[in-house]
Amino acid sequence: MDGEGKHQDYKIDFDPDDEKAKVDLIKNLVAMANASGGQIVFGRDETHQPGIDEKACQALDSARVADLVNRYIAPATIELSHDIERLENGRFILALTIGAVQYPIVMARKGDWKGMDSHKGRPLFLQGDIWVRHSSKTERIAFGDMRAWIERAQQEERERILSRITQLVNLPEGAEIQVVSSKQQPIDSPQRLLEYATMRHEYDPSHLLSSSDLAYLFVNRHTLEDISRNQLRLLISSALRRPPTLYWWLLGIDDDPHSIIEELEKCFDAADRDKSDAARSIIELAAIFAGDNQLDSILEALRASRYQHFREAAVNWQGRDASLRQLRDRVFGAKYERQPLLKFSVDDLDQLATEVAIKLFGKANSADSRKLADITRVIWTQKSQFAYKVRGHYGNQYNS
Repeated sequence: MDGEGKHQDYKIDFDPDDEKAKVDLIKNLVAMANASGGQIVFGRDETHQPGIDEKACQALDSARVADLVNRYIAPATIELSHDIERLENGRFILALTIGAVQYPIVMARKGDWKGMDSHKGRPLFLQGDIWVRHSSKTERIAFGDMRAWIERAQQEERERILSRITQLVNLPEGAEIQVVSSKQQPIDSPQRLLEYATMRHEYDPSHLLSSSDLAYLFVNRHTLEDISRNQLRLLISSALRRPPTLYWWLLGIDDDPHSIIEELEKCFDAADRDKSDAARSIIELAAIFAGDNQLDSILEALRASRYQHFREAAVNWQGRDASLRQLRDRVFGAKYERQPLLKFSVDDLDQLATEVAIKLFGKANSADSRKLADITRVIWTQKSQFAYKVRGHYGNQYNS
């Protein structure tokens, strides 16, 4: 069993009638939220899992617990969910998962409880306290924690300003506005956009192409000339977070799986928070391109990540073959207007992808994003030298 740590805690049992246990739960959940999120698992420890009873499960329902926590904190809002596993003995394992918060949660009330002896007992926390996780311990915030939080907030603000920086000026009548790079080169074409974004990424690795940038570049992909290896890596790194065009850009770096693995590994420690889609992308690409040792290393990094989506991806991992089968099923089941995409020629798929990307660039929506992702995956399976790992699961159906 995995051990306790900064993002995971175990409780062998929980008494829903114990008021002190409820207050202690509030403190631990808040500490995890302040430490980039985490999970408290009830009914087990590091070696045993006897489970908890149904009454405890009902008391630990995430909606009930969220209401309880919100009465003690400011700002009064948390992201909380739960999962339940029934054991063979009829008892349950329940995992409460709390998301990360942008700003530190501060205790708005004392952590006392019903029936507390005011002469002998002490509140578990005080109004104004800020709690965090250090390794497997819940402790009050320290100077180093606060400095790291401030530095992270400053970095995010710098990135926000750089991505949206504008200047208001009085222009003479008849003057035109032209967007230029820091070297005064006009950004007036897909090629210029990609060149400038790559230069900026080199000195600011957190800068990535946006969803609209990727759609624009994809629509104009046949006009891009001599895409460099660094440009391809930026496209892949950006598309890991925004995946509709990911498999198309992979074709350009098909001869260098090592670079693909490096981009997956960079994603773990990158400063951006836009990683909800990256977890699935990382799992898929690792199954295709990683060797056994690389795959083990990637899974370990996912398990240890501060990002909930990454940890969940590692927990749900069922092996390389299962991941490839899932990818196969998605490719084989992909359709457009009720016609299997595998029945289309590559040229027809290419044209269809452009039409969908144009709509996506004009107005982003999840339906067109899924369509484009399906189309580009099918194109990849028909053109990539690594697609045999997926095609091998099709049997005779692939070319039928």
